[in-house]
Amino acid sequence: MLYFNRDGYLGLDRIQPQKPTAPEALAFSIASRVAKLQGHANGIVAITSLHAFIDLFRVLSRRHSDVFVEQGSYPVGVWGAESAICHGLRIFSFPHHDIEGLESIIRRRRRSGRRAIVLADGVCTGCGRVPPLDQYADVIRRVEGLLVIDDAQGFGLLGATPTQESLYGRGGGGVMKYLGLSSEHIITVASLAKTFGVSIAVVSATVELIKEIKAFGRTSTHCTSPRPAVLQTATGMLTSNQISGDLQRFQLLKNVQDFRALAESAGIRPYGGIFPIQTIFVPNVERAQRRCTRAGIKPMFTSQDENRLAISFIVSTRHSKRDLEKAARLIVRLSN
Repeated sequence: MLYFNRDGYLGLDRIQPQKPTAPEALAFSIASRVAKLQGHANGIVAITSLHAFIDLFRVLSRRHSDVFVEQGSYPVGVWGAESAICHGLRIFSFPHHDIEGLESIIRRRRRSGRRAIVLADGVCTGCGRVPPLDQYADVIRRVEGLLVIDDAQGFGLLGATPTQESLYGRGGGGVMKYLGLSSEHIITVASLAKTFGVSIAVVSATVELIKEIKAFGRTSTHCTSPRPAVLQTATGMLTSNQISGDLQRFQLLKNVQDFRALAESAGIRPYGGIFPIQTIFVPNVERAQRRCTRAGIKPMFTSQDENRLAISFIVSTRHSKRDLEKAARLIVRLSN
């Protein structure tokens, strides 16, 4: 079976830590390294992004706040915000990538005297684009609010100073580095699962906010801590990223571009742009599933309604040219 449904886009080899380290020290080191890579002052490790968002919005709800969620945002961050509704947080939505819509709704709500918090993805998995986060950040600065970025897709993939030869940028510091954003008024939740294949997340923000999360967050108290093996793997992946991450990002970009070129040569244009998740829509769900099984390819069935199915192919550095050709031929059959 050929898998196009797995995380760990870069296919990095884990570098084993040279000596045993206590889990608490590993967690502190991971949080510090991830925060620094993005340009933040401090960070704290969470078991998953959901745990991270639950603790973050629980703390943010201690001050009367409105959360403005961009439509189409990945649901995990939204679930975290919704978990704090019982603590007084209020949630509103604004249209996808619509800066004027955001400004309008914040303007209407400012009379309430509540702090404005914008929640948006670093990379939209639906359209494969980076939202206008620089403009969101400008709006938030003017009203002294906060911008919370779910950078699950951007961290480890995007980085500083993107060029035509290196469209993802360098370093893997995520969307803040990619857009050249300063950390003022910005909080990020970065999962290591998507690009590095490690199920762990880090909240990065100011020293003061991280202290609040440590003091008032509940999941770190009532849920199991990340296992030592996960912490060791995350540590090794961050080190591997330092050594060979940019080379792997270059190879990943080539694989994505090759995959799209193969599909487009047959008249199929997947959604996803330059990002690893390439999506098509098919009208017949059962027939599509049978064809995938017969082809020996396992994509990700991402959404379904009565009449059509979204099928995503997650491209990684592990895929050979032959793998990409086989998947592209399947896309043509699925679209017919």
